[in-house]
Amino acid sequence: MRKTAMSAAVLLLAVLLVPGDPATAASPVHVAEGVNLTPIATEAHPDQESQSPEEADAKAGEFKDGMLWRSQPEGIEVYAATSPAVLVPHDLVRAWADTGWENGPFGYPSGGHYSAGSDTRQPFTGGILGVRPDETSYWLPATTELPDFTVSGAGWGHGVGMSQYGARAMAAGGSSATDILEYYYNPAEVTDSSTAAASDIRVQVLTSKTSEVVVSGGKMQVIDPTANQAYTAPAGSKLVLGRAGSQLAYELRTPDGFDVVPRDNNEDGVPDVDPAPEANKVTGKLIILWEGTRDWPAKNRATISVPGANEESSAPGVYRHGYLEAGLLDGRVNLVAALRLNDEYLYGLAEVPSSWPRAVLQAQAIAGRTYAMRKLNTVRDSCDCNVTDEVQDQKFTGWKKENEKSGYGARWKAAVEATIKRNDAGVPRSGKVVVYDGRLAETLYSSSTGGATRDSEDVWGGAARPYLRSRPDPWSLEASAKNPYDAWEQGTSQEEMAEVFGLENVMSVEFERGKDLSIVSATATSMSGRSKTLPGKEFRGKDSGVGARSAWITGIEPSVGPPVETTIKPGNFCTTTVKAGAGIAQAVAAASDGEVICLQPGTPKPSSVVLKPRQTLVGGK
Repeated sequence: MRKTAMSAAVLLLAVLLVPGDPATAASPVHVAEGVNLTPIATEAHPDQESQSPEEADAKAGEFKDGMLWRSQPEGIEVYAATSPAVLVPHDLVRAWADTGWENGPFGYPSGGHYSAGSDTRQPFTGGILGVRPDETSYWLPATTELPDFTVSGAGWGHGVGMSQYGARAMAAGGSSATDILEYYYNPAEVTDSSTAAASDIRVQVLTSKTSEVVVSGGKMQVIDPTANQAYTAPAGSKLVLGRAGSQLAYELRTPDGFDVVPRDNNEDGVPDVDPAPEANKVTGKLIILWEGTRDWPAKNRATISVPGANEESSAPGVYRHGYLEAGLLDGRVNLVAALRLNDEYLYGLAEVPSSWPRAVLQAQAIAGRTYAMRKLNTVRDSCDCNVTDEVQDQKFTGWKKENEKSGYGARWKAAVEATIKRNDAGVPRSGKVVVYDGRLAETLYSSSTGGATRDSEDVWGGAARPYLRSRPDPWSLEASAKNPYDAWEQGTSQEEMAEVFGLENVMSVEFERGKDLSIVSATATSMSGRSKTLPGKEFRGKDSGVGARSAWITGIEPSVGPPVETTIKPGNFCTTTVKAGAGIAQAVAAASDGEVICLQPGTPKPSSVVLKPRQTLVGGK
């Protein structure tokens, strides 16, 4: 048992201390403003003894350097004449006393106490003191290196429905297209559908302030509904599109830059960058045809190109099938391709590499067809289309996909053909689709997962879809998937992590994963022990969080570890050590206020000794 303050245990936690003679005041320690003075209930210390009447009257005092203290029911307040008071609760007063009060390595409190999990902590100038629920105390270093973080994970994409890399591994293992689709979309089934077998789909390929359309390998024809005219231009001609007020403006130019369509005030015939003020104007939409299509059968098999039509490439979008409509949408030029869904559209669907196994190519063609067919009966106001050509719907690159070199384009086209049945005239009469309960399934898909697909409602909310349920997806992580995202890492700086959680700093981040192995929540802890928990979606989000590649987080590792708790033992903070046989009273008299006086083993404790204010006597027998 140790003895403290005045009667060998009456610290009354320094609440009832008898002040010593004041010394010359040092510069007061700055005490943070806005400190937390919320009372924290404590029980009496087990070493506490009864006080004398004189001690019970000791309600305030002065430290030797001029800092002041006063007792409160919850502990003591430490303050300077010009600084707000900081409350030190009883249990932290004990820890402070055990380390030598202001004479020890921790000095004065520099901020208010707070909860750190089930512990109570308080910052001091020399470190952080903490008390556990079992009343044992500890200290943490005042300063430590703040870590950066490495976030690791697996998979890429939303993870609902078919995993494309998982499908690749399944196909490599011998699964058919039907096997793949009926696994990922279980209990939906693959079947033939004759619905809209020969129908066109509208695909937005560009929206821009201005646009150009260039024809190669044959002629181009522009049908102007306002002029009620069709204008034909030779190979290499360019159609320039812009806006004139509320009307679409256009110029059709030969390869030499001369107008195909007559214009007023066309004095020099020199082509302009944008349609000139006297350009032709049309109310409604231009129809753009080219040779060799179903709408213009010809020996020549022309293509048209549209600069800027492929967001992921600096090369223009190139199109072989169907026709284009050019109009205005929200004051911008809007280009929409119309082509047959069952084959012409799917030939240009660039969702998986054409080098992959045939079964996964066919599975992708069936999933892509099913997705597009669900959109066929709705023309969206936002694009005047059924689908866009980007990944918000499905990535469509047109002739670029179908015309891939080294036979890859032909390989993809053959996979599409394997999912179609045609009549004697070569027109599609049915195509394979995924159906649930007699209706087309919503065949969502993404690149890969971290070992399991996800329930659709966990990603986007809404009603649960029976065929979009979380399913084990070990194939995404198999070597045969050749998945570049089977494991990934990204760095997150200390500043970024602290901003994500809204903490002053972050020392560690713990996280929980759900049944689909995706992150459910992340909890950060600061150096001072404060913590904050975020939902997994918010933590990993691009705008609000760390911008993780996917929901399947597997690790969040700091570059340096959190500060280590060191349990406080008063014997480790001795300012005076009394050897066996030495005079204890003399040692006490020689020691200053607030010092920890330690008795070596074998030194008998005196029956009575008068300690100076806030002195702590430790050890002996």
